[in-house]
Amino acid sequence: MQEDKEPVFDSARTVKDCLSGADLLLRGMAANEERMRTACDDGFLTATDLADYLARKGLPFRKSHEIAGKVVRHCEERGIRLKDLSLSELRKFSRLIGEDVRDAISLTRSVQARGTRGGTGTEAVRARLSELRKK
Repeated sequence: MQEDKEPVFDSARTVKDCLSGADLLLRGMAANEERMRTACDDGFLTATDLADYLARKGLPFRKSHEIAGKVVRHCEERGIRLKDLSLSELRKFSRLIGEDVRDAISLTRSVQARGTRGGTGTEAVRARLSELRKK
């Protein structure tokens, strides 16, 4: 009757080993904030924020998501970053895009916008740290 439990025991050992490895990794890690920010700017982390921005302007999300995808494709084909597009270039994709788009697709605003429990916003992180300190 014990053989049916072996996969559970094996999974528990694997999780324990992974957590031990993560602990070692994090203890020896030093974060380079400047390098991290540069790496984030090089990708398209705020493309969904562009879609959200267009949705807030009244465009159905499925359409705004499609437009954001076209913007990303445009950038990839030209080897440029989303944040490097001019306002006039962005407006070619939608007339709803205005001067306020820069704020909407900024990395800082994107992080702060995630204010729900477990999110990346400052208040959400502070609340979680407070919970952990109490434990």
